[in-house]
Amino acid sequence: GEDLVAFVKRVEAAPKNIAKIDEALGILKSGGAVTGFGAENRLNLQRAMSLFGDDVKSGKRVVDTQILDALLGSDVFPSLQSLGLGSKNIDTPAEREYLRQVITGTIQLDNDALIRLTQIRRNVETNAIKDYNQKLQGGRLDSYSKAANQKLEKIEVPNPIIRKGTHKNGRSVIEYADGTVEYGNN
Repeated sequence: GEDLVAFVKRVEAAPKNIAKIDEALGILKSGGAVTGFGAENRLNLQRAMSLFGDDVKSGKRVVDTQILDALLGSDVFPSLQSLGLGSKNIDTPAEREYLRQVITGTIQLDNDALIRLTQIRRNVETNAIKDYNQKLQGGRLDSYSKAANQKLEKIEVPNPIIRKGTHKNGRSVIEYADGTVEYGNN
């Protein structure tokens, strides 16, 4: 019973988690964040260029990097919950940082590695929603619904546009968070 309650609660939070993941994916795919080898030093250089050189592009890169870093950090606890762990299992800041590095990554990782880690987290959330919907359709959540006096409904997996652009051949390109791409005829 407790496992079922935890499962439903986790899946109910999945769309919000996916929204944060998709925001991180959008930043990563735009290439605006400073990531990879020497990211902290290069970020500080971008800060200086923004502050002293009044460089708007550098300022945007700083903001994108800081937002990305915050999003990656905020994804640690939902990811821990999906693994069956809680914040009580983390005793030191070093343990938290280690878990962050292996679960969500940090800006020191290459952009492509961060994209892949973020897509993996998105897939975990998406699969949890699909599993929930299958259990709901198969009646395996009826006992929960009755005990909680709560009507459970199907949960849709969000799939927003994370990037729009124009291909070098002139066709418009739209990329969705799940990785699908649409091409238009501009």
